[in-house]
Amino acid sequence: RLYNRYPTPVFLTVITSSKSQALSGGLTYEWNGPEADVGIGTLVLVPLRGKLVEGIVVDLLQKLPEGIPDVKQVKNIAQKNFLSLESILTAKWIAEEYFSSFRQALGLFLPPEPWSSVLPKTRYLLGLKRSDVVVKGKKQKIVIENLQQHGDMLEETLMSEAGVSRTIINALMEKEMIERTPEVLEKTSPLQIVINKEPTLNDEQITAINQIQSEKPTLLFGVTGSGKTEIYISLALRALTEGKSAIILAPEIFLAEHLLHRLEESLPNDSLVMLHSKLTMALEKATWRTLSNGAPHIVIGTRSALFAPVKNLGLIVLDEEHEWTYKNEQTPRYHARNVAEQLA
Repeated sequence: RLYNRYPTPVFLTVITSSKSQALSGGLTYEWNGPEADVGIGTLVLVPLRGKLVEGIVVDLLQKLPEGIPDVKQVKNIAQKNFLSLESILTAKWIAEEYFSSFRQALGLFLPPEPWSSVLPKTRYLLGLKRSDVVVKGKKQKIVIENLQQHGDMLEETLMSEAGVSRTIINALMEKEMIERTPEVLEKTSPLQIVINKEPTLNDEQITAINQIQSEKPTLLFGVTGSGKTEIYISLALRALTEGKSAIILAPEIFLAEHLLHRLEESLPNDSLVMLHSKLTMALEKATWRTLSNGAPHIVIGTRSALFAPVKNLGLIVLDEEHEWTYKNEQTPRYHARNVAEQLA
């Protein structure tokens, strides 16, 4: 059971990044900070075996479980809502349905470690703290002149243009000649969905779409070339215009790429994301960061794309759902079709 509100201190069940089978069900920790800072899916830093490790909050407890005399405290909250409640509940279902550990099932929904590497990076602005700044060093003078000429500058930009190291910046800060402040980002407007071209549908395809929207889940049957792809694209575009994301799975990477090319005829690339197991770690992290910002996207990929961190999921499509490649044969084992129904 999941609990949302209770008096502090808060007791949490945390799945840590440790691969130890003995810890795969989670550990209990205590949080003494503001209750509003924690919740299901929060990314935290916790002490474990003499060092700090990452963890995901998967349960909130009203009281300390029996038999636990003392618990360690959560050291830091990295990000609330790092994982959605739906992802965690689906992971619990996978663990029970396919006899894996909860830690293994939850790993399907997580980015490559360290998990915090996909969090937005805080950028800092540098500005003059005093108007009567006088320095002697050549490099320090270049920094001051840049700030006098351009006003506040991003730290990375200033260091690049002035050709100085962070040591020079720190020295000026110690002298209280410049100051560093976090960049204040303006709220971005919602992603504008621009549909370049909608599929041309015949009467049979329109009838199929109407039935799909009234019966969930739905099996769509048609021989090759009968127009199923146009139906997928039309449904995905409808979800996107409603502010919802869509996931379209294909049994093979080359088929997913074909679907991507078809969708590129209708949508700009910033609405489309490709996700599969052959991506490099850097690209997988960048994709995870893009999807977790909350904007609606259409995700195209193989079975692993089912675990994309999209917000407000409105549609899941499994193209050629009878193919054996939708079955994961490594732990945690699962069938993507069954998991898709549970996630939906």
